[in-house]
Amino acid sequence: MRGFVVRGEISFLLGILTLAGCATRSVSTDYRFDPAKLEGLAIVSITAEGLMYGDGASCRYRRLGDGREGFVGATAPRDTATHNKTSSNLSAVALAPGRYEFYRCTVSTRYLGPPDDYVGPVGGTIADDIFAINNATQYPATATSSYTAFGSEHFSARFDIQNGRAVYVGNLRVTWRALDRKVLVEPRNLAAEDLPAAAKRWPQIGATNADVALPRPD
Repeated sequence: MRGFVVRGEISFLLGILTLAGCATRSVSTDYRFDPAKLEGLAIVSITAEGLMYGDGASCRYRRLGDGREGFVGATAPRDTATHNKTSSNLSAVALAPGRYEFYRCTVSTRYLGPPDDYVGPVGGTIADDIFAINNATQYPATATSSYTAFGSEHFSARFDIQNGRAVYVGNLRVTWRALDRKVLVEPRNLAAEDLPAAAKRWPQIGATNADVALPRPD
């Protein structure tokens, strides 16, 4: 699926703000539930794979019924131009009570890989495909002067926000498959890792006792 283009030499952050509006901020580390406010917390992590220097991924959510939307994201580390970066981001977002879903993820990149007529080795797995494009000697991935956003297929990772409670939405594994320019999304339950990390970052939200939206792994 081809995305739309943001012109010019801009950072990923500016690009994604232009594309999708303002990102939803995580609550502060000293956040605690306020009885005077009608809100709960959504704890979600995003793991973005296959990124390159300056790339980023974001995942959109909406409240079912009225369509109120927002998004959270993860950006590739900027210390080096090494290919195949993995970036993770853990967020805790304050939302009004209701039924929500994460439904689409987007990768914003300047690295569009080889031209359309490239017929290099294609493996049977995502990792093989990423390796093939990023290590191609004839047509290595090249940087363009503008960012292009590529969207995933629609999916639905639903969760309920209750007043004064935290819910663990899950981990959204977002893979940028540059060889055929696809964004793949896999919702996963990483509560065993994410909830202790959330409890450490936001010690007053009761993260270890959070509701879990996704089934726990066997």
